[in-house]
Amino acid sequence: MLSRWRFIVSGVAILLALVAPSVIVTRARAQEPVVTSVTTEDPLGGIDIMVLVDNSGSMFHEYNEKLDIVREGGGSDPEGLRFEAVRYLVSQLTYDNLFEWPGREHRLGVVTFGSSANTRTDVPLTSLRTADLDQREAVERSISEALRRENLGDTDFRAAFSKAAAAFGAPLEDRRPRTRAIIVLTDGDPMVARVATDAGPVTYWLDDERTKLNPQFMPAYMGVLAGEVAARFPRASAPRATDGYHLWVVFLGRHAPASSGAWQRIVGSDHWRLVSSAQQIAPVFSEILGTIYDPGLVIPEDFCVPPYVAEAAFSVFGLTPLREPDDVVFTRSDGSRVHPNDPDVILYKELGTGIRRLEVRRPAPGQWHYATRPGTRVQVRFDPVFGKPAVLSPAGPQTLLSETFVRVALNDYQGNPLAESPGFPLALEASMLSPSASSPTELHFSPAGNGVYISQEKLSFQEEGPYTLRLAASARGCSGEEFVLISPTTYTIPVGRPSGRLLDPACKDGECQPFRRVTFRFELVGPNGNQVSIPPEQGVRVTLTTAEGRQPAEMTRTEDGRYEHTLFVASGAVAPDRLIAEASVRREGREEVLCRAEQDVASLFSTLECANQAPRSTEGVDADTQSAIGFDLLVSGRPFVPDPSFPIDFGQSFAVAPNGDRRPLSGIRMVRAGRFEQAFVFDQPGLWRIHVAGTVSSPEGALLDAFAPCEWTVEAAETIPLCLRIESPQNGATLEHSSFPSLRNAWLRAGPPARPVTFRFRVETMPRAGTPASSAGAGFLRPGARLQDSYAVSLIGPGKEEYGHKVELAVDPEDPSVVVGTMPAPHPSGRYMLRVYWKEGASQHLSRPHVVGATCTGSSVEVELRVNPVHTAATIALGWIAPLALGAGLLYALGRELISRTGRMGGTLSLTDAADPARRLEVPINYRRRWHTVRLHGWPAQYGMRELKITSLGEGHIRLKVRFRKAFEEKDLGGRSREMLVAGRKVRITYQPPAPGGRTDVPPSGRRR
Repeated sequence: MLSRWRFIVSGVAILLALVAPSVIVTRARAQEPVVTSVTTEDPLGGIDIMVLVDNSGSMFHEYNEKLDIVREGGGSDPEGLRFEAVRYLVSQLTYDNLFEWPGREHRLGVVTFGSSANTRTDVPLTSLRTADLDQREAVERSISEALRRENLGDTDFRAAFSKAAAAFGAPLEDRRPRTRAIIVLTDGDPMVARVATDAGPVTYWLDDERTKLNPQFMPAYMGVLAGEVAARFPRASAPRATDGYHLWVVFLGRHAPASSGAWQRIVGSDHWRLVSSAQQIAPVFSEILGTIYDPGLVIPEDFCVPPYVAEAAFSVFGLTPLREPDDVVFTRSDGSRVHPNDPDVILYKELGTGIRRLEVRRPAPGQWHYATRPGTRVQVRFDPVFGKPAVLSPAGPQTLLSETFVRVALNDYQGNPLAESPGFPLALEASMLSPSASSPTELHFSPAGNGVYISQEKLSFQEEGPYTLRLAASARGCSGEEFVLISPTTYTIPVGRPSGRLLDPACKDGECQPFRRVTFRFELVGPNGNQVSIPPEQGVRVTLTTAEGRQPAEMTRTEDGRYEHTLFVASGAVAPDRLIAEASVRREGREEVLCRAEQDVASLFSTLECANQAPRSTEGVDADTQSAIGFDLLVSGRPFVPDPSFPIDFGQSFAVAPNGDRRPLSGIRMVRAGRFEQAFVFDQPGLWRIHVAGTVSSPEGALLDAFAPCEWTVEAAETIPLCLRIESPQNGATLEHSSFPSLRNAWLRAGPPARPVTFRFRVETMPRAGTPASSAGAGFLRPGARLQDSYAVSLIGPGKEEYGHKVELAVDPEDPSVVVGTMPAPHPSGRYMLRVYWKEGASQHLSRPHVVGATCTGSSVEVELRVNPVHTAATIALGWIAPLALGAGLLYALGRELISRTGRMGGTLSLTDAADPARRLEVPINYRRRWHTVRLHGWPAQYGMRELKITSLGEGHIRLKVRFRKAFEEKDLGGRSREMLVAGRKVRITYQPPAPGGRTDVPPSGRRR
């Protein structure tokens, strides 16, 4: 919302209806240009106000004629109304700078004065432009804190005006005119010791004892002040003018001072006011600001909201305090009340002292009303934001001979379409003036929907130079009066000649191939660099020729407005250097060239190269075996594919045998993109010479060399072909890649131990007719060459994984023609394909006359690798179950021993034969354990009692197990005697707890009878 006013159309008039409607024109604002146009800007740079605040003694205390204090605190302004007035001015100006005029920069300064020596500038001219409410509050707070209530002695207005003159003298970067004003806040009468006049000095007192005032002092001082003010601050010629200073004096007190007449001659007869209470500050200073600058349209209680208002802003200034939300209530044209939470209300907020702001989006046109509570007085300013006009076409500079409709859109400040209001028809007026015409052509518009209007006539730009589009819009207001929505605005549309551009063929990015038909395209480009399409009826003709001066060919117009023509282009060596396209039109009986364009063609179509010839002499061939003569045709390093309409004739290619015979190469064919081969038998040992050449026939029948002839040599010899044969594993074999675990290799494994996979393959000679295959032997390698440099191994898993890089290969020391490969067992289980093959260039490691032959039948095998479930189970048992069981047993034994040693047993256990009481055995109990075993001997053993298992259950509580030959019997003695039948005899078992503090020293031998 801070930049909303930039969208208001200059010259907008709104209708205000009270009893009889009257037309009020809003402020002119800047309009956004769409085409190069005549634009208007805010002519005013802002306002500068210096406030001169009287802080003399009379503002604080009441004095008599001898200047004795009659009553302290009874001066002209004991309540500090002058400071409240400054705060009110700051609040109003910061509000305007933030909401109403963000393009301007208001400034305010404060000079506090008393005697000449005590006069100072408390606030220099300070910018009041802020970006948000927080900055606004900070500026108001800083100025308010600079205001101080002090008794500065005498009253010297001349010193205050001198400070103001110095403040206004500083230059500004903004060169726009500014409105300047000085507001004096005082009780009115000067007081200094003397004043110098042309007739001589005039003193304030008539006598040195200061008992009698000089009646000549007041007229003399005010006369000097009037002359200085008139010289330094010439008054503005009219309200809100920028040609001078707006001077105001506000007297603080109950009565105007004696010098009020002199002040009126200085500032103007109607530029003084009297303020005696806080309630007068708002209306008085609002009136003053209204004469200094345009504060906005002040509306009465009944007012008109015109149509096409995108947003209405209402600023409420309380002339009396605003305390309740319903102090001011707005009513729409349909009679409904405006609530702050209505969906079309953008903002409703308290802004500073006694200021409220209400913004309504797209208000309904018609008569609105606001009402105040009894006793509340306000001033309401209405600021409408109208739709933002936009010329959609023509947009930007235009091209000669082009055509377009004029399309105009009416949007709100956010760019949304502003539809036509029912009952308020919109009238658009436009005209177009060509550079040479003396009168404009009128344009008529029709609605095109969604706030867009389109001209009924199409514009045709037949001349170079500036065209002038004039646009205006009007509508009817609340009472049927016409008002201007868009003031007549002139747009300048420059029209220039088009330029031409030859487009690169579609094959430019690495796909251009010579010896084929290629389509070249041409387009007309406007001043903005974009393609333009001139209507066919304008008769634009485009011709295409070459720099060598071939016959020009006329290019054909396509549906997209471009022009194209197809040419046969050979290689870079014979292609045309440049293509030239020229666009022309026949005007006024003569051919007129509009533009031309050139393009380098040879750089797009490079020369063919014959490369990668094979076989070569370093490779060698078998003199009795069919070989392939091959070569690559490349264009800039990429494979060349001939156009079927222009094939290459290799009829001049041949091979020269060692004896000088010339053999034609008539079967050269393309086997893949860019690769050409022919089968050939080198039937003579020795050095052969290969010569390849080719030609292409142009559409005119001329033979063109396709590429520079290429030659190479091939050595043919009686050779022994070599091949590779896998000996193990056999094809279809099943291998186990796991072995039976031992305690060491099964320890904590997730799966069974892996068994490495091994294989063997042999290098042997290929069998010829009637000759069996045999090992090649160690002599087939050149000195210093290694067998592993000549072959490669590929191992493909069931999921198409490649494991060949993990194979470690070594030559069998007992047989140099055998290679052994080893690798860790791959995962997962399944079928694997093992293949052994010769590397490219393996022949360079072989001694003559051996050469690498075709692949043997046994050079690839398919095997299945699987995991033995028995091995897996054994691994789990040995590696996990056994260690866990052993650990559990150790933990159990250790825990049992620890628990046993945490207890204590004491007392005596007696065993007595019931038939023979003399047979008595005492077992002392004094153990630091929870349980103990006592082996029995003597007569208890004769009865079959082997041992006693004693368990302590608590203090003086024993549980006893008696072990016989074959079983246990458990007795819980609990401090009492028990009898049991043993071998037909009764045995009494008695437990005697230890005496308190007692100790049993008898060793637990169990041998006592």
